[in-house]
Amino acid sequence: MKKAVSLILIILLFATTAFAVVACSSEQKETKNYFTVVSYNTRSWDLKDWDGVTHDERIASIKAQIASVNPDIVGLQEIDKNSGRSKNLDYAKVFSPANYYDYFAQALRVGDYSIYGIATLTKEEAVSVQQYNLPNPVKEELIANASIVDKIALSVSVENRVVQRTVINFKGTQIAFYNTHTSFESAEMRVAQINFIYSLMEEDEIPYRICVGDFNTGDGVDELQVFFEKYNLCISDNFTVTFPPNSTIDNIIYSRNLSANNFQVYKTPHSDHYMLSCDFKIIG
Repeated sequence: MKKAVSLILIILLFATTAFAVVACSSEQKETKNYFTVVSYNTRSWDLKDWDGVTHDERIASIKAQIASVNPDIVGLQEIDKNSGRSKNLDYAKVFSPANYYDYFAQALRVGDYSIYGIATLTKEEAVSVQQYNLPNPVKEELIANASIVDKIALSVSVENRVVQRTVINFKGTQIAFYNTHTSFESAEMRVAQINFIYSLMEEDEIPYRICVGDFNTGDGVDELQVFFEKYNLCISDNFTVTFPPNSTIDNIIYSRNLSANNFQVYKTPHSDHYMLSCDFKIIG
């Protein structure tokens, strides 16, 4: 009974603690001519019992929170698939609202069978899905100068990173949706990866583009400055916390032919990150 009451309280908590950020306008949804985007680092590799919340309660809370905003497309980070450390679950499917499609992008293998990476969930079947490995100049330089034994150790110890491109069709218009999780080890790594993603987006033949993710920006949004000239950021300051207690490392980036409304950061304890959501309209 205590577990059931705890679960109900957790689900009610996120419904009442969403925090609206002024970086995107707060205009009301006037029509249904918008689509909703979510970004969420779910920490699925470590959803053990902590802070008095059980593994199963945490899963139920994350899934309910995602479903509560009725998203059209969701970018998830830190997703385990068939891993013993996370009860051999496929977390893309676990967190997916009913009847959604899920697309997993592998970043690395954990053991013989389990894999870890990011995933995109879509309400409608995707038009296409691609995955790209992100550059890692620091790792490449270290490996190039290392002994054979150290090369093997470095290839495992420095996590591979990827970006996933998913194209969805919204009312006859294609949207290019990028989901990523960049390196935490150094700003040099992140800047190279962020620049790579920017280049992919600039070369994209689809004009309507969104990029979500955990960017691990240790220096705040300044590390995303390559986007400043042609794109907007839902979080354009270094004070909006997405990773408690005081870090701004998650974001939603979008092309300027889209308008962003009703951007929210959900300050709930289901993961070690907060979920982000935003509604978008096509304006150009």
